[in-house]
Amino acid sequence: MSRSHNTYPDIEVRAAATKLFAAAFGVFPSLAEKYLGGFDFAREETPSRVPKRGFIPLDSWLATFDRVLKDIGPNALFQIGQRVINNPHFHDGAKNLEDALRQVDLAYHKSHRKNGVMMFDVTTGRMLEGIGHYALSGERTKKVFVISSDTPYPCPLEQGIVSSIAAHFEPRAIVVHDAPEECRMKSASRCAYLVRW
Repeated sequence: MSRSHNTYPDIEVRAAATKLFAAAFGVFPSLAEKYLGGFDFAREETPSRVPKRGFIPLDSWLATFDRVLKDIGPNALFQIGQRVINNPHFHDGAKNLEDALRQVDLAYHKSHRKNGVMMFDVTTGRMLEGIGHYALSGERTKKVFVISSDTPYPCPLEQGIVSSIAAHFEPRAIVVHDAPEECRMKSASRCAYLVRW
């Protein structure tokens, strides 16, 4: 099971996420179109039609990841997650790995809105609840961090996100699922990713 049976009828995600998703399929644009067809996704040769503004329902977006997991497997989700480094919200202004990992929760909330209101307001610093969080612990001096997640997104996708951010700032970084027996895909409440370099 990739996620809980929770639904999120009042939450949406930026439609620009479909562009990162499509990029993960590279030379197989027909596969991207297969999964993104419900979001008015256009073919690779007409990238300007891929939505850059606007929002799509989170429930529909999560169902897309569920279909990819079922049809292709966790490695496909990992590859999609690795494309998130191309989203400026995920490392905007970060100077090092710690900065970047600390920004993940803010970037995540900046990419979602609830009842039409952005889930993180950069002006006021106000964050809305409802989609879980990414929490960081560890020490840069010991070259180890743990980032835990209780979001509704599938574990392999998130491990891809953390891996791409880690590799961007620390090319020798290794990211593994900490305590893989405690995984949301196995009905746990959260997943944790160990980052070492």
